[in-house]
Amino acid sequence: MAADLTAGQQIDVAKSLLTIVDMATVWVEVGLHESDLLSVRRAQQVEFTTPANPAKTYIGKLVTIGDVVDPANRTLKVIFATSNPDSSLKIGMTADVRIPTGPSEKALLIPDSALFSTEGQSTVFVETAPGVFQQRAISTGERRGQSIVVSSGLKAGEKVVATGAGLLRSETLRGQIPTELEGEKR
Repeated sequence: MAADLTAGQQIDVAKSLLTIVDMATVWVEVGLHESDLLSVRRAQQVEFTTPANPAKTYIGKLVTIGDVVDPANRTLKVIFATSNPDSSLKIGMTADVRIPTGPSEKALLIPDSALFSTEGQSTVFVETAPGVFQQRAISTGERRGQSIVVSSGLKAGEKVVATGAGLLRSETLRGQIPTELEGEKR
């Protein structure tokens, strides 16, 4: 609740005195380019994160698709509703929204904590045998929450180091752990 007045103030009938807001459910407004309208009509929900809490992924359900295209940027408003039980979402916050527009597909995901950039190449540490690790170059795709899609360089079932990968990286820099990248330099 917000009060827009002070004690002893003259009251203007055209001015609101109090604003009461129920934050249990909030709306996320997305500016959607008109060329994406057809694919979004099939999407009934979205995933989004906020800069205030990038580790938490929220799910929003489609409420409405606007009827007016903004002539300046060719976008229209699409509104999604999400529950906000912990009141972590606030009015005016920005959000990074991912709207699924095609059929779902299987993807190989790794935690973002496992990924390093070595000389401009995305790399991870793979456990090749118990207690034996190798740094391996991979190609990555889109980010999904705290995970990253791997498009090549790994196979399903291979163990990737996520916790303690920084320590392995420092050992690699000291030449203690072999890397696939060394063979490419020679």
